[in-house]
Amino acid sequence: MNPSSSSHGKSKPSLIVTLPSRICSTCADISSRWCEPTKKPSSCGAEGDFEGLWPTDEQCWTPRELRTSARRCACCQFLLRSIESSPWMSPQDDDYIGLGSHIVGSTHGSPAQREQEAMQRHYLGSGGATQYIRYYRPRLRIYRKSGDNKDYPYVPSDFVALLPLAEKPDGANAEGSLPFHGRVVGERTDFDMAREWLKSCTDSHHPIGDNVRKGGRGFGGGLFSGYSNQRQDGCQPVPCLAIPHFRLVDVEKRCIVLAQPEDTYAALSYVWGNSKRLLLLTDNLEELSTPGALSPDRDTVPKTFLDAIIVAQQLSIRFVWIDAICILQDNQEQLVEHMDLMDKIYSSASLTIVSDTASADSGIPGVGMLRGPEQATFTRGRRTYISSRQTFGAALQSSCWESRAWCLQEKVFSKRLLIFTESQTFYHCTRSTWFEDTVLESHEYTGGSVSIAERSDPSVKKMRDPHYTAYEAHRPLFGRNFWSLIELYTRRQLSFESDTIRAFSGILNSVEDQHGPSHWGVLQSEFNKGLSWSISGRTPNLRRNEFPSWSWAGWRGNVEGVRLRFLSAHRNWHDRWDVVFFYYHKTESMEHELRPIYVDRPKTPKVSSSNKEIVSTTENTPASTETKPNTSAATTTTETAAPGNIAPTSLFGLPLSSPPQQEELERRDGTWMIPGHPGEEDFVAKDLPPFTHVPETMPPLSHILRFYTSVATLEIDANPDPARDPWTGGQGTRHAVRLPGSNEVVGHIEPVAEWVGKMTVADFAFISNGFHPPSDSMEYSSPALLHVLILEGEGEVKTRVRSTECWDIYKWRKACPKWKAVTLA
Repeated sequence: MNPSSSSHGKSKPSLIVTLPSRICSTCADISSRWCEPTKKPSSCGAEGDFEGLWPTDEQCWTPRELRTSARRCACCQFLLRSIESSPWMSPQDDDYIGLGSHIVGSTHGSPAQREQEAMQRHYLGSGGATQYIRYYRPRLRIYRKSGDNKDYPYVPSDFVALLPLAEKPDGANAEGSLPFHGRVVGERTDFDMAREWLKSCTDSHHPIGDNVRKGGRGFGGGLFSGYSNQRQDGCQPVPCLAIPHFRLVDVEKRCIVLAQPEDTYAALSYVWGNSKRLLLLTDNLEELSTPGALSPDRDTVPKTFLDAIIVAQQLSIRFVWIDAICILQDNQEQLVEHMDLMDKIYSSASLTIVSDTASADSGIPGVGMLRGPEQATFTRGRRTYISSRQTFGAALQSSCWESRAWCLQEKVFSKRLLIFTESQTFYHCTRSTWFEDTVLESHEYTGGSVSIAERSDPSVKKMRDPHYTAYEAHRPLFGRNFWSLIELYTRRQLSFESDTIRAFSGILNSVEDQHGPSHWGVLQSEFNKGLSWSISGRTPNLRRNEFPSWSWAGWRGNVEGVRLRFLSAHRNWHDRWDVVFFYYHKTESMEHELRPIYVDRPKTPKVSSSNKEIVSTTENTPASTETKPNTSAATTTTETAAPGNIAPTSLFGLPLSSPPQQEELERRDGTWMIPGHPGEEDFVAKDLPPFTHVPETMPPLSHILRFYTSVATLEIDANPDPARDPWTGGQGTRHAVRLPGSNEVVGHIEPVAEWVGKMTVADFAFISNGFHPPSDSMEYSSPALLHVLILEGEGEVKTRVRSTECWDIYKWRKACPKWKAVTLA
């Protein structure tokens, strides 16, 4: 029977699509070296229009050109289908599509090989290098129109990789599956592979020793990079502490049970969204503790909870911890106690199951939710290529789970995460990151370890900001230290602004033993650093009035176009400036007490010469609970130069003519040299003046911060300085700050919405020392750099507006600042 006709004799259109079997000359050229290093540049599809803007050896098309070519070329058809099967790509008609070779990672010699080579070098004095192979893969990338930027009309955007298909893609350990080969991702998660991931991590990722590079690939490197509190347990869960009233979901009995000390459990991390909320309450505690209470036929149980139970069953984990039904929500004491122990709960879990969906009613992708669309494939000769799914970094960038504030500490403290996204499933621990669609695991047949830590281009080593490979692009989202974690946290969304510090409390608690307590989210041990932050943009709706303006918690950074970042400030124990003594008010038993925030500072060494002695010291006096500031005067010099008349001997490392003696240079750059300031002959140490709190007109007493510092009154231009834009070099976006009644500029600041269009007079207060930029010249030191705050408000109590860019000490001296007491709230 003719397949194109029916029993009624009427013909139907054929459903068979005839694909082109030949490839065009362009594809014949580039497909033969898809997995080879870049050798030479080739022309772009739009000849000459964008010369020098595209990566070398990259072929480009417009979407229309690619669709036209796909009608006659099988390879172009594959490229087009790869884009169509990647919903995150979505090229527009005026975009460009680029295809080029890209570094994705490398393999290194096995530990046995490296040990053998070390023995040869030790006993024989020579030995060959261990095997090191770099891998290149073709990448389709969208270049989107950038708008008004004439120098760079197109910017790189989303991409999809084209991977050689693994010979046996049905298992992670299949013989012949080489690194950076592709695997088919089905509608449901491959739990055989997930079990292999968990087993491999458990068996081979041993505790981190001193010989292992600090920092790790995840958060396991510690909260302060370079500090001594590096985690030594690697991916191993922390032994669970006895937590009162700690409950778990028994996946076999499908009910809530009280946990036993020996119970091994997985933890669920998810987003509630607008789903129905099943909560453990006193009224339903008995019901949810009955076997079968969490059965699949119970429509009151969110689908994500049911899918989490399935995941635990598939991985042979008996118990699951789910916050909503394992914490008694109407018992305030238990609720607060368990919320404050989130770091312990997640770090003790054998695995954290992450559901990246916007609602707990949606289920977990790849478990209760089917995934798609199907990947594109293309065979040429003996090799088959398959399109990749969205990478870990790209998936997190658009992740609902990654955008929620409460989920940050769940991610931070989890030793192992199995992350289910609509694209694919990922495994991430402190030592490795594995993808469902790509062979990244280390196996014996690879001859050593697989690394995704390669730079995308060897030349980027010369750049200050690293460019990671596609597989390692998630690293910046995991934070490198405490301060970068705060920056990441402030970009996340909160349902209740009052939870700003509570949702971060697990991270604050985890550093308290080594770095002391925090005050409104600012560590006491690095208080100057904790106050040295800047926030881009300022509108009234960014303020959180429940928190003091000097704390990062007092401002919202989760608004489009607004970012909070910590400045490069010296930590207190490196400071040479005995300038600021902070005090805070603490409420205990309804009584307010003024206490010093004491930070240990080393003495500044004496500098002597044959004809004079320069002394600048700071005495360390123990902290007390008295209301007197622990200020000590520094003694000083036989010579005093008038402030504002000192010419710098170097500017950002570039030496100027006729430098003074080194001792005088250190004097000029390392002390204030401003009348009335510490270190000067006329400096007088004073107690903080009396302060009367008026509740009706002032912020809460617990918000008050008082200290002495250097304060100057300056004028801010009404409009941006057209000659000042350090980022683009184009039209200025920053306002000049001038001496009162003068045209002399002492610095620049980002605009404040309320000040644009009118000249403003404001107080500027020193807060911390900044780092010097890198310098090739070490002959003379650069001027000290200062961070200052802009203060606002009538009366004695001021609020913080923003921090400025670094100003050097010479500019600050020109402002003729005064040594004043500041009350900040």
